Amino acid sequence: MCVWLYMHTMYKYVLLCQKTKAARDDGHEVANKMRQRDQLVRDKSRLQAELDSVTKQLGRDTLRLRDLQYAAKASVSNVGSGHEWNYRITKKSFVNDVEATCQSLKADCSRLEAQQLYLRREICSMEHQITSLRL
Repeated sequence: MCVWLYMHTMYKYVLLCQKTKAARDDGHEVANKMRQRDQLVRDKSRLQAELDSVTKQLGRDTLRLRDLQYAAKASVSNVGSGHEWNYRITKKSFVNDVEATCQSLKADCSRLEAQQLYLRREICSMEHQITSLRL
């Protein structure tokens, strides 16, 4: 009888330990998921701030490009009286400078658009990862 009681007590103890271990493991898993989710939310916020900055810069560069293209077009066609160029070389130099700046701005705008697209995809990926983490 004593052996049976000992075995029965040990069996209950082992079951209790297994349940406790399972609960502890579940707690660790939930804590890990919460840490993971918090990290993803921070990363998403960082990417969103970067996207906002890129979008703002792209807007400024686009407006600058539009203004420069208008300036180059206006200087070539000499729109309105009183806007004639006194020296042909100055006009040519100005137009060349404006066109070079326009090319540079176009390249910058293309780079910013690509970066904007990349950041949007990364943010969508982060959102998907956040929603797929079930707590």
